[in-house]
Amino acid sequence: MRIRVVVIVLAALMTIAACGTRVPHPGLDASGRQTDNVNADATTGDDATVGDAAAGTDTAGGAAAGAAAGSSSGGATATRPGGAASGATGGAAGATAASGDPIIIGAVGTRSGIVGSALAKSFRGLNVWQRWVNANGGLAGRPVRIVQADDGGDPGKHAAAVRRLILEERAVAFINVAPLTFSAGVPFLEQHNIPAIGGDSAENGWFTSPNAFPISGQTYARAIPIARWAIANLPQRKAAIYYVNEAEAPRRLGESFRDAWQERGGQVVAFTGVSLAAPDFTGEVINARNAGADIIYLALEHAACNRFWDAARRQRFNPMWLSAACSVESIRAAKDLTTNNTFTGVSYRLAYGPSPAQQEIKRAVDRYDPSLEEDSAFLFTWLSGKLLEVALKGKTGKIGGPQIIEALHAVKNETLGGMIPTQSWPPGPHPEGRCGFVGKFTGEIVEPAVSDFVC
Repeated sequence: MRIRVVVIVLAALMTIAACGTRVPHPGLDASGRQTDNVNADATTGDDATVGDAAAGTDTAGGAAAGAAAGSSSGGATATRPGGAASGATGGAAGATAASGDPIIIGAVGTRSGIVGSALAKSFRGLNVWQRWVNANGGLAGRPVRIVQADDGGDPGKHAAAVRRLILEERAVAFINVAPLTFSAGVPFLEQHNIPAIGGDSAENGWFTSPNAFPISGQTYARAIPIARWAIANLPQRKAAIYYVNEAEAPRRLGESFRDAWQERGGQVVAFTGVSLAAPDFTGEVINARNAGADIIYLALEHAACNRFWDAARRQRFNPMWLSAACSVESIRAAKDLTTNNTFTGVSYRLAYGPSPAQQEIKRAVDRYDPSLEEDSAFLFTWLSGKLLEVALKGKTGKIGGPQIIEALHAVKNETLGGMIPTQSWPPGPHPEGRCGFVGKFTGEIVEPAVSDFVC
């Protein structure tokens, strides 16, 4: 039995680098089979096409084949906390596969370089959603064809790729995971009246452009709710805050946490920006301990979290930890320090659980990518796709950028099956959300620490 650790990969996935090694992720060929590395180059136009009209044509009747595939990879009888053991299945009984001309969706993201490795699960999540939606009726009854392009973390490459996918590939919407570069493509989205739907929400462009439809908050939904919850539920009062210097969002996370913490009566004994290049954090750990810190808020990325916990272990310092960015692997690797001692803040409800929306995630992942851990990076793209499904449900006729934007404006008080706080996207820019979810790391999984979103 495989146990999936669902942990919050927040600012690391949104804004900052992971380790420098690129993590391969599966793509799909024209027949829907998984291929090896899909690495699109935004400068050459060698875009990776993730599925076409023929891809993802599995129907509910193909469940046996999906179960066999899951069994061969050890995933067919996986048990997630909150869900019953089950074989990998297809969609709902009687589901009809999509047909007709495909709806083209662009996906310009950072899939290479130091940031790309931290985002691999989001692109795998996009693959899973594309295959799942095509097996279950598509968008407005038509199949989805996703064309991906890698911007390498370069704003110029990002802008060029967005423009090319609109003009050459005829993309009518985008699901972008580009934590450093998204804003560079906004002028082309606005010029051609094309929407972008996204869950990373790491740049201000998500909240200032009327063509951007974020489904998570950048700082409020990650920093402020957990600060307020911790003050109300934990005895610790002296916080040390560490954030990455090289990017805007980690600093804003740190500032938002600091302000909310102090507003509710907490004391901040250290507020320090650190460099991704720092080889060791012994000095920071010693300073926090000497200042009397009994709780540490980390807005660092995967590798920096590892180094911080290594330093804390050497100094035999183990306060309460609040994570804004540490990855699945880093929290798991430090379980001697983090078990029952670490709380995470996230914009979404955890991916596993008994609700229909959570069970749909389980079925889709079991069928199409059984080794995938459904963390926040996965939810970035899965939930973006689900919002498109809601907006276009029952639509007929022409489906272009303007029609999709109009449909998104009509979505009112949506929760995507309880996975996000209640949200609407009326005309105009869409501000940051102010509600978040809190989880507790118990040694193998992150379990809900709250019953509902904290606002």
